[in-house]
Amino acid sequence: MEEHIVKKPLKEYFVWDRPVRIFHWLNVLCVLGLIAIGVTILNAKELGISTDGKILLKTWHVYFGYVFVINLIIRIIWGFIKAKIVMFSGDLYCQKVRRTGIYLLTILLV
Repeated sequence: MEEHIVKKPLKEYFVWDRPVRIFHWLNVLCVLGLIAIGVTILNAKELGISTDGKILLKTWHVYFGYVFVINLIIRIIWGFIKAKIVMFSGDLYCQKVRRTGIYLLTILLV
């Protein structure tokens, strides 16, 4: 008996929409930038960086921090108001936490 396997072309599905992916990659870049600048500031004496250079590095470190925090706040707001797939309630981990919380609440109330 011969089996014929029909190969269908794969279709690509995006789990997250474009803004969420941009938020995540922006956070990655911010964290890497914060780490790189922080390590550079920490080793400024060994690297021969002047006081003016340290001030400039600290200023950029603050800018990276602001971008990270603003991006995080926008993502949190986006998670509550956007479509179901990007909402935090659509996340499997959040659903598990919610079920566990409801379970513990019912145990405490009974």
